[in-house]
Amino acid sequence: MNGFDFSFKPFAVAAAVVWGLMAASPLRAANDVWKTAASGTWGAGGSWVDGSPPSSIFDQATFDKAGAYTVSFNADPDPIGALTLTSATNVTFASSSRPGNPILPRSLRLIEASGVSTGDLRISGGATLTLGAVTGGFPSTSHPFHLTADSNLHINPGATLNVRFGSDVVTLILSSDGLINVSGSGSTLNAHTTQVGDGSLNVTAGGLVQSSNSIVGLAGTGTATVSGAGSQWNNLGRLTVGFDEGASGTLNVTGGGSVSSADGVIGVINGTGTATVTGGAWTMTGQL
Repeated sequence: MNGFDFSFKPFAVAAAVVWGLMAASPLRAANDVWKTAASGTWGAGGSWVDGSPPSSIFDQATFDKAGAYTVSFNADPDPIGALTLTSATNVTFASSSRPGNPILPRSLRLIEASGVSTGDLRISGGATLTLGAVTGGFPSTSHPFHLTADSNLHINPGATLNVRFGSDVVTLILSSDGLINVSGSGSTLNAHTTQVGDGSLNVTAGGLVQSSNSIVGLAGTGTATVSGAGSQWNNLGRLTVGFDEGASGTLNVTGGGSVSSADGVIGVINGTGTATVTGGAWTMTGQL
């Protein structure tokens, strides 16, 4: 995913689809729960407690089984209304294909529709979601995954989001009090607004984060680190480090990493902030 794209063009089409569905059938909401703490395929009915995968914007997918396992996607799933991970869940989403065939990136979209679905991704309770996997020895094969959350991406305290192996995430508002790792060339996180509160954002090994406006340390203690050649955090607007009373923000740019923004602000509304640039760069079109 190259360049900035925060237009969320499918909204109008999604709205039309929603009203068509509502006219055709009564409103119903389903919480589809992953059946066991074992790897499986998203589209297989046996992977889910109720015997069928989430298949509409009326459905929410929930992963609440403690343990580490992989959810494979051999086709693009139907858009759904929300995705939630809780407990000590450690889930990897990865594209798959038959042996000998190329690995095609698969995409899941969470749609926001007024009165119907939130379009949110929420990770809480110490859960971890990893997008992308790798198999084989050398050369290895990447299995990237694309996720779009029309509304908000919430990462609560103790939770983790990993974006790896060429995977990407697109969302309107990223709000994190947990841990986000964007690692590897082609791995991208696009958020119109990025808010790192009591959490950490790490962009490493050529990862890319693109935002419109961002805050590190929003009413809490937040840290952002951009490290390694080719690692970038690009902001179309303002990047603020330390926002609000008692808040503390830290920005580290090291080892060839780069950060860009229109303006930069360190410490505002009685917040405190620190920016350390060592072997990297923070460039601004405006002023600090």
